[in-house]
Amino acid sequence: MNTPFFSCIFSLIFALTWVLKGYSQDVSAQDAPAASENALLWRVSGNGLKAPSYLYGTIHAICPDDMVFPAKIEQAFTEAKQLYLEIDMDNKGAMLSAQMKTFMKDGQSLKKLLTPAEYAKVNTFFKDSIGIGIEMFGKMKPILLSALMYPKLMGCPKTVSYEEKFMEMAKEEEKKILGLETVSDQMDALDAIPVEEQAKWLVQSIDEYPKMKKMYAEMVEFYKKEDIIGVAKLMEQEEEMEMGDYEDKLLKNRNQNWIPVIEAACQKKQTFFAFGAAHLIGENGVITLLKKAGYKVEAMK
Repeated sequence: MNTPFFSCIFSLIFALTWVLKGYSQDVSAQDAPAASENALLWRVSGNGLKAPSYLYGTIHAICPDDMVFPAKIEQAFTEAKQLYLEIDMDNKGAMLSAQMKTFMKDGQSLKKLLTPAEYAKVNTFFKDSIGIGIEMFGKMKPILLSALMYPKLMGCPKTVSYEEKFMEMAKEEEKKILGLETVSDQMDALDAIPVEEQAKWLVQSIDEYPKMKKMYAEMVEFYKKEDIIGVAKLMEQEEEMEMGDYEDKLLKNRNQNWIPVIEAACQKKQTFFAFGAAHLIGENGVITLLKKAGYKVEAMK
């Protein structure tokens, strides 16, 4: 199994929600936390919990020089007894089984979905970006192909992730690693988007690559400052993608599905939850949903 490749694939949810054409799940400036609560690390307490648990909003792929790891994160992680990620990335069996869902069905291919000119454009971009033409990826779902663009988008030859960092820490401290959902759940969420639409977005991403690169750089700077509000405002400046019902399946429904899992884990033992920062805020974000469920959720500055 090519672990970096799969890490890149499963960062797609993050890429879709924060970068691609400024899509967001109602994360406008007014939906974001108050300025005094502009943070990535949050403490969850109350509602019968014997000890607090923690939420941390990650960026799934980032250049090594841009990764920041303040002491408060390490302290909260050490205090927790187990780690929950979006998926259990340490479950090699589940990750391998997901390979079967990376390809289009019924003989569909990228060449059939695109015009000759579009196909040539995508092929040239991939040759220039990763040194490999699109032919060998021709039957892969277009939305997953988009993930291969991000190392070039970020401007560094190798990327790292907070999830991998937390997994290393959990293994060192002999803490169990669990997932809020399965790999199949994430792949099913992506499958809600028709492959024709995915192909259109792939071409659009290449057409708007300079704009996306600039936007991603700005987003990383906001993230390093823990400025969720800044990220929300950046998203607000961009034209929204016509997501239709995809928004619910990519973000809103997943957030709602996570709440009972989070509650059960917190009740059992102190837990450190790490998931894409886009899931934290907004009227359907994890912070708001936990508050509505009766928990006290406080920003850790």
